[in-house]
Parts: sequence; C-alpha cells; structure tokens
Amino acid sequence: MSVLEVVKHLGVSRRTVYGLAAPSGPIPCYQIGRRVLFSDGDIKEYLEKCRYTKTTIYLRAPSYSAVPLKRKA
Repeated sequence: MSVLEVVKHLGVSRRTVYGLAAPSGPIPCYQIGRRVLFSDGDIKEYLEKCRYTKTTIYLRAPSYSAVPLKRKA
C-alpha cells in the first residue's frame, strides 16, 4: 500500500502515516528510494493493536460558569 492508500484507510494525515512508519514508528514498512510502502497485513495488525473493547467515560466540570454574570449599569 502507498502512503496515500494508508491515509485513506486509517483516516489520518500523511504526516501521521510517516510518523507511524518504522524505524521510529510501530508500523513496519518498505523504503525504496524515497517511496515508502506498507503491507496490508501490517496495517491490519496495527489497527488490531489500537482496538479498545471497553470505553471509559470521564466527567468533567464545565469550563464556563453556569451562573450568568451581572453587569454593572
């Protein structure tokens, strides 16, 4: 797969794909000259590693005041 195909498949930017590419990133790739290629199996394996089966809900207080401010006349 080319970088653009991986971009479409993962739904991320080109910069992200290049950042995920080996040797600095977790996805193995082939580099032929300046061209970077990925195997379908490696992309699927990476997606499986990113998969979460449980969701955690975090409750946060709002960053704004719920009480309206009174203006001075």
